[in-house]
Amino acid sequence: MTALRKLRPIALTTAAAVVSALLIASPAHAEDTASVDEASATALSIADQQNATLSGSAPFSEEDGVFVTDSGVAIDGDVLLLGEGYPNIVLPAADSVAGETTADGTVVFADAGPGLDVVVEAAGDGVARVLTVADEDYSDDPEHRYSYEVDLPQGAILEQSDTGTVFVLAPASESTEDAAVDLAEVLPPEDAEGPEPEPVLASDDEIATEEELAGDFDVPAGWEVVGAFQSAWSADATGASLPTHYEVDGNTLTQVVDTTGAQFPVVSDPIPLVVVGLAAIARALLPALLRQGAKALATQTIKAGVKATTKGGYKTFAAFKKDIAGSTPKGNQWHHIVEQSNISKRGWDARWVHNRNNLVSIPKEVHQKCVNSWMAKKNVSKFGIKSGNSTMRQTVHKLSFSKQHEIGFALLKHCGVTF
Repeated sequence: MTALRKLRPIALTTAAAVVSALLIASPAHAEDTASVDEASATALSIADQQNATLSGSAPFSEEDGVFVTDSGVAIDGDVLLLGEGYPNIVLPAADSVAGETTADGTVVFADAGPGLDVVVEAAGDGVARVLTVADEDYSDDPEHRYSYEVDLPQGAILEQSDTGTVFVLAPASESTEDAAVDLAEVLPPEDAEGPEPEPVLASDDEIATEEELAGDFDVPAGWEVVGAFQSAWSADATGASLPTHYEVDGNTLTQVVDTTGAQFPVVSDPIPLVVVGLAAIARALLPALLRQGAKALATQTIKAGVKATTKGGYKTFAAFKKDIAGSTPKGNQWHHIVEQSNISKRGWDARWVHNRNNLVSIPKEVHQKCVNSWMAKKNVSKFGIKSGNSTMRQTVHKLSFSKQHEIGFALLKHCGVTF
């Protein structure tokens, strides 16, 4: 394994986003390893069945022994180099094993270890995921362990919450911007008409409680969140869930999977969260005790005005909450950029709305005092709309999904959430 490459600094507007998955093949497959194309296709297919596809694919090409993509992802030796602002990851691949590009645009390290292939897929936004493909000979123990060294910035650490989420913490940076913020320029005018009742959703099951919306993790004093790996999941070939958890040792993150009684192949997929960041405006809305620890988080890089898609979506908000349970610090809430009430009022596919490109975790104070306050006001002439006697929410909800997303994105930026 090569030495860790020097990490490009983690920007607070972005964060680590790497997805790791495990594929364990049958004994018959152990003696006759499938081609790299077959290994890639199988791994991606199983990941897709688990709703774990990336937001968009960026194919690899080889240049002077280094695999590169147009999105900024590269592989040099056994080190996965991610886009600017993301940490690098050391792959579980031997130095002497050469990678090969596939018809899927991935890179496969065949026979990276005894009974082990490694598949790397890059997304279009500077992130990637690593899928390790192994047969039962990989381990005599039904407990399978897959470790990844995370190239942390100077002073950063991995810290695990009680529910299993692993956070990347860095020493808190001092900011003098807060005192200069004029909230009168950010919040709705006080004399504007008050809020309307919150919209009633189609089902109480889709309304998260405050405990579910807010995380479980208290950020230690003097530290701030710069990234997070949500609770891991694992499933066998029949779709049955398998017990899995993380272990942390220094800068090494290990996913442990109990394969007892499993039907092979087994797929394990920890999906990291992306740090979105908070500007001085948002920090000024927070109590002093929360300013260091509270950060906005998303499960993928989000861009304004995305088109409606079922890819990366969930049929219910409850399903999304279960998938990311405990993956956000205390004081944060998950916010739909395009609001949930569109599902019942417009008849839209729930997967458009409960989608990774439409959900961001932001501090409760920012959510309630700025975002929700603006959405409930009348006579709004900002963010590309004129609501007149209607509320901003009523006006926005008449627009297309893409336009609603664009306006909601602009509102978040106005409230101090940076992407």
